[in-house]
Amino acid sequence: MKIGSPPRRGTLGVLGFAAAAVLLAGCASDPEPAPAADVEASDLEGSVSIAMVSATPEYEPFMESQIQAFNELYPNVDVELQIFPPAQYANAINLSFTSGDAPDVYRLTGPSPATNMINSFRNDWLQPLTPFITDEFEDRGFPEGTFDNKELSGLYVGDDIYGLPLESLPYTQVRILYTNMDLLESVGVSEPPETWDDMIDVATKISEQGDGAYGFAMPGQNAVVTVDALAATYGPPMSGGAPINLTDGTSGAGNESYVQTVEMLRDANADGVFTPGWESWDARRPIQEFALGTLGMYVGANFHAKQIRELNPGLNFEMAAIPVPDSGRGGYSPVGGLNQPYWGMSKTAESPEAAWALLDYMSTVQFQSAAYEALGLIPVLDAAYEDNVTEDTARILEIMEETQRVSPQVIMNGPDADQLLSAATASAPSPNVMELYTKVITEGGDYAGPAAAFDEKFNAVIDQTVTKLQADGLDVERSDLVFPKWDPLEDYEG
Repeated sequence: MKIGSPPRRGTLGVLGFAAAAVLLAGCASDPEPAPAADVEASDLEGSVSIAMVSATPEYEPFMESQIQAFNELYPNVDVELQIFPPAQYANAINLSFTSGDAPDVYRLTGPSPATNMINSFRNDWLQPLTPFITDEFEDRGFPEGTFDNKELSGLYVGDDIYGLPLESLPYTQVRILYTNMDLLESVGVSEPPETWDDMIDVATKISEQGDGAYGFAMPGQNAVVTVDALAATYGPPMSGGAPINLTDGTSGAGNESYVQTVEMLRDANADGVFTPGWESWDARRPIQEFALGTLGMYVGANFHAKQIRELNPGLNFEMAAIPVPDSGRGGYSPVGGLNQPYWGMSKTAESPEAAWALLDYMSTVQFQSAAYEALGLIPVLDAAYEDNVTEDTARILEIMEETQRVSPQVIMNGPDADQLLSAATASAPSPNVMELYTKVITEGGDYAGPAAAFDEKFNAVIDQTVTKLQADGLDVERSDLVFPKWDPLEDYEG
């Protein structure tokens, strides 16, 4: 997969910040960017409120420092930062709009899809950003196709842009096999496993040593991360939590990709390979166990490497690609387009010019370089990090390239099609698929039978949802869930 296009270098006539030389090592030689708007920065007046969820403690001090830098360029623009805990963010944003006190700029990504760009658009919360986009803005090094491939861009609804990116989309979606090399070497294995059988074999040997360490585990409260990552290598990767197979538009719970994955994990757990008590683990527990040296392998996200090194700087571990079935790779980890909309501007923004100035500033190499340094994320602009690639970043980039491919998303067929997906998923049968396979992995038993029964019920729900939405005046068909030209082994090109 082409993770990012080579930066199209040119004059960064954007909002940069005067404090860059202090905040960013290695950036002192960069010219200070000029304001993007026609008005002189010192003449622009107004106030901007920006709301966001803080994924880690570093976000708030980072944003505070960047607001100070922004105000060195725009001294007459007052910025109010609103930080919310992840669990409260969606409700806080919804309440702010219903009460008439919405932020001018807000983070679209979060723990709940309620605030994402499509749902925000559907709620009539966002104003289009297209009028603010200049040729210079487009030429800052965003992924190739961002502004000329509306289907894959990820920032468009119809003909207008409604969101701007910060993090690299492939980076946010990459899944990694974290491997404790000391534990692997203790059972005679010198490299991370590349296949499912090898992974289970080495995990079994580690668990059988009986020294308090176990070969594999996953968070029982969030098993979907591990199951989906492994199932995607069997192919095809599914869409949504229900899930739906976009090669034919049918419910995919009983697809062989899930059946084979669940049965493998079920058998491994029954054989004592998993750490006892994993069923109650939250998403952070595998990081902690791994940092303690008591867990041989687990499937995790990009930011885990930084947290592991903070918890145990001396731990000998490697990051590896998710193992594939012994029969060979049948699919890749899906990346739904070119960009993830991270920021949006509210329709109610009292000073759109000031709000855009802040959005424009957060779309500079300088701001995104600072985010890379402070937050450890890989930004969407390659130039923001390419001269300062750490060993961990380089490895993550390699894994992204090896394991990910662009996949279709239902929103590519329009907002009505996306509403079909959302409405059908919301009405999916209970217990849901994650509950089905978590129970089977935990307690044993058959998965294929209950999954097939789920599929039959969910396919009926999809048909009923199509009929209902058509009666409501939406332009939807069952075929909106099908992408017949998609090859799960190749990048989807639209």
